[in-house]
Amino acid sequence: MKVMITGTNGQVGRALLKSVPAQVDAIGLSRGELDIGEARRSLPEKIMALADAYDDFVMDHIKHARNYRVLNDATHQAQGSNPLCGDELVIYLKTERDRITDIAFQCTCCGVSMASASIMSEQIRGKRTTEAKTLLSKFVAILKGNASPSAYTPTPGEQALLKTIEALPTRASCAVLPWITLDAALDDQNKTVLAHQPASEDGDGVPPKI
Repeated sequence: MKVMITGTNGQVGRALLKSVPAQVDAIGLSRGELDIGEARRSLPEKIMALADAYDDFVMDHIKHARNYRVLNDATHQAQGSNPLCGDELVIYLKTERDRITDIAFQCTCCGVSMASASIMSEQIRGKRTTEAKTLLSKFVAILKGNASPSAYTPTPGEQALLKTIEALPTRASCAVLPWITLDAALDDQNKTVLAHQPASEDGDGVPPKI
């Protein structure tokens, strides 16, 4: 069995494995990252490594996700999936006169995806759709290692995510998922968007240093 995080009422759900200490769900271990055998051998080290990677800002968005709900009067909606991690996510948008008046999400996902979606939802609400498209395009390029952070001034939330991905480069696709799903929602794409492991120029999947 794997550990999987499910958000409930804006908070991170309980870990599904009772044999794994409760601290795991707060740290946000993902499905596919930790199995029982490995947990019994090295769980304390993994918890400490992930805790170091997640600063207080990111941890707050993991444990108290903003806008985690169903938006019943959404005008746009899209689904995203990250097969490598097991993340499944839905983005809901309400737009009026080319402006995003409300945004919400639901997911069964790891802590990185949860925090990324929560941070994104706070940042996007109130923006014009064209402005949101430009913003997400620039930030996704940085997360994927296709652009330098120096070419863009990240918000405190984005900076926290970038630092987390610097510490956990294999989780870059988890951070990307909410943003590309938002893009699909804005485009009214009636399909599930897949997040693939991003690769840097040398092919090692590691985003640029920040």
